[in-house]
Amino acid sequence: MSKQALPIIEWRPDGGRVYDPVTGKTLNAPNVRTAAINLSSKLVGLVIGRSHSFVKTIHLPDTSKSEALPAFQLQLGTHFPLGSDALAADFEFLDEKSSEGRLALAVAAKTELIKKALDDLKASGLSAAWTAPAALGGQALAESEGTANALVIT
Repeated sequence: MSKQALPIIEWRPDGGRVYDPVTGKTLNAPNVRTAAINLSSKLVGLVIGRSHSFVKTIHLPDTSKSEALPAFQLQLGTHFPLGSDALAADFEFLDEKSSEGRLALAVAAKTELIKKALDDLKASGLSAAWTAPAALGGQALAESEGTANALVIT
């Protein structure tokens, strides 16, 4: 069974873009409701626009993700311009290790913006299979198209 390539909506409070891999079309839209018209699937990938999300590398203890999570949450305020109470954040470990710990790719966005984006999808009859910052959305698109490695230029 092959994995279905999902439409991807890049959400911003003032509109966004949608790419539908079935039709190959990209559309700039003033809102999600407009973007949702004629999509090949009601299940989409949600990308939070670049000016509304943060991506950076940080060092965390070289332990399991669950054991490193408390340290990550304590450091949010030092790595991002908002504190942990206002951010939805996550990280993935990378392969690089040093005396500072293990390198991790950290992502964050305002919690209220994520909720607004998900509410906009729901009001338009859509749901998100995944959510990612725009900086990582290109890789998610490549993977949804069955491409493990890709160079994404925006």
